[in-house]
Amino acid sequence: MKANLLLVGTLVLGVSVFISGRAPAAVYDNVTTGFYDYVVNDVTDTWSGSDITVTNDQSVASGADSSGTLALSNTTMTVGNQWRLAADGANATANVTLTDSSVTAPTAGVGGLYAGSGSAGVATLTMTRSTNVINRYLSAAANGSFTLNMTDSRIAATYYLAVMNLGNATVTMTNSSIRWARDQGGDQRTYQSSFIGINTGPVTLNVRAGSSFIVENNHNAGDRLSFGYNENATANVEDSEFRWRKLVMGDQAGATGRIEAVRSAITAIASAKWEYIGDSGTGVILLNSSTGSFQTVSFGRGATGQGTLIANASSVSADGAYTFVGYAGAGQVTLTNRSSLTLGSGNSLHIGYEGGASGLLTLGNSTGTVNNAYVAFNSGSTGTVHLLPGSKLDVTNDFDMSTNGTPRLQLTLAGTSAGQFGRITVGGGVQLAGALEVLLDGYTPSVGDKWSILTGASAVDGTFDDVTSGYQVNYLSDGFEVEVIPEPGTLVLLVTAGLALWGYRRRR
Repeated sequence: MKANLLLVGTLVLGVSVFISGRAPAAVYDNVTTGFYDYVVNDVTDTWSGSDITVTNDQSVASGADSSGTLALSNTTMTVGNQWRLAADGANATANVTLTDSSVTAPTAGVGGLYAGSGSAGVATLTMTRSTNVINRYLSAAANGSFTLNMTDSRIAATYYLAVMNLGNATVTMTNSSIRWARDQGGDQRTYQSSFIGINTGPVTLNVRAGSSFIVENNHNAGDRLSFGYNENATANVEDSEFRWRKLVMGDQAGATGRIEAVRSAITAIASAKWEYIGDSGTGVILLNSSTGSFQTVSFGRGATGQGTLIANASSVSADGAYTFVGYAGAGQVTLTNRSSLTLGSGNSLHIGYEGGASGLLTLGNSTGTVNNAYVAFNSGSTGTVHLLPGSKLDVTNDFDMSTNGTPRLQLTLAGTSAGQFGRITVGGGVQLAGALEVLLDGYTPSVGDKWSILTGASAVDGTFDDVTSGYQVNYLSDGFEVEVIPEPGTLVLLVTAGLALWGYRRRR
């Protein structure tokens, strides 16, 4: 059927509605048509090779208990205001398929995509080689659920006040992009916060096979990408990229934001402001053969926050002013399997910062580099650096453990050869305090074994307050070494045996 139709008014397709010769479940080929409102209720409406203009809203399954299916193939649809999928009536179900097509909501105001917003509404959008350009809002599953499947497709925002709110949603991207970003044309830095994992249920993002998920929020001080606001949010990123300007993971207490990356880039945009990994909730980043680039990053930002980064065969960097492992809450950064942590010039590393905070930095056969800055264990907090075999921490400036808190240096030893213990090099001064704890990894030390742990310092002040029994610290002008000494009980046995032998010889 080929026709050129221009309709003005409201078009509602349904069981009892039939307008201008158009039938439910029909295919409209090579059609150019215009509507004020275009509503698809309780029908399957299929378009192929068409151009559709909707002045106001386009809705699929807008009434209570309604269902609607809309399929666009090689079709362009322009929506003047809102594109609404199961967004109004309770228990509505909307299924929309785009193939080689585009849907655009270009105007300012409140235009955009609203999906699964009706009570218990279910919306599914499947895109193949298609584009959805949204004016302002991507609001999904305010009260229902939303499933988005994208293959070789793109969703982008065009308005500087663009917002993305996702709750109870599953998004799967294959060689596709969701970009709330400046490079979409014009001033596209979104000036408001976006919330992934809000109000109605958890969100899962599957970002795969060359895909990119980018949200750039940078205007007002509190604007951010909140990943795991008051519901859980998980991003599985594989051979793809995940980027932000200001990021909060685990925003509110009880919520968890989690990013798992494999062969991917988890990256702050160059002029990013900050990252809170575990603000009042929990933030977790797992990197496997990936890169993680941050600015001023805090792990465990709030007093109840828990922030964790685990990197395996990965590189991690931070180029802001500070890196806090445990700002006011609990922070943990672990690098294994030849991973690297590089802090840019002036980015100082704090292991535990505010009173009550706890921080743990673990290097396992990995390297940490602090360029033109210092490492500090702060007052009132508990901070630990754990060096496993084969690890190295390079600090350009000072290494300061002098604090009213509880600083601790842990050493895991697997032998005395290079690569069997961890080392620290310091270009500035060293202030020692707190505890030195020695752990063993399949190794039985002998009295007199030594390890040169810290070298290169311009001066060494202070001593450890507590050292694992059986070891002593030899303090040097530019560092210190750890040596095995006889246990006190062993010394008593040796002295007793010696006296007994001396007395036996005297009696003879």
